[in-house]
Amino acid sequence: MIQDKQESASANQFAAFNFKVQPISNQLDLAESSLDVMVNQMFLTMIRTVNSSLW
Repeated sequence: MIQDKQESASANQFAAFNFKVQPISNQLDLAESSLDVMVNQMFLTMIRTVNSSLW
């Protein structure tokens, strides 16, 4: 009986931990994707600049 309570308590702690960690990983995903977009835009701008200076 006591072990059941301990297990459910640790399960609750784990759930709370996941709940806290989840938004952080979501923010990281968001930051990563916006960084990708920035890099892509920089790359495209660079290519356009090189192209326009060549032609």
